[in-house]
Order: sequence, then C-alpha cells, then structure tokens
Amino acid sequence: MDAETVLAQRALIDEFASAAGRDPSLLDTVMRVNVVEGTPSGRVADAIKSLSAETGIEHFMVESMSLPHVDAVLELVAELLMLVGRG
Repeated sequence: MDAETVLAQRALIDEFASAAGRDPSLLDTVMRVNVVEGTPSGRVADAIKSLSAETGIEHFMVESMSLPHVDAVLELVAELLMLVGRG
C-alpha cells in the first residue's frame, strides 16, 4: 500500500472522529502488514520503515498466519526487530 492512500484513509478517520466530537489526535493508527510465506524479512522491514517515514505511523502489526509454524514466526519477528531497529 502506498503512503498517499494510507494518509487519505487516515484523513477520513480524522474527519469522522471530529464529526463525532472526538479529538483525532487521540486516535492511534496501527498499520497491519500481511506477510506471505517466502517474503524476505528485509523486504518487510523496508516496507515498514518506508511507510513509517512517509506517514508518521509508529505502530505496525505484522500478520504471520501464512507462515508454516511457530519457529518461522519467531524467526521473522527476531529478524524484523533487528532490521527495523525498534521494539
């Protein structure tokens, strides 16, 4: 997903929040990243870092249900934490 689309979607959420009397700045954005088995962890990390830099989003949820087993998930998590540089 490109940053422009993400920002447009967030602007719509902000608009709805304001219309409902809520402060949009109090609503956090969590970007879901779906990982397909075989996708290099570096590519996933680059996508996360790029989207974060372009949108200001700081929270990402990495969906790992397509991975074959728990060990593959743990390996991906360890690699992403190292590559992204944040916990």
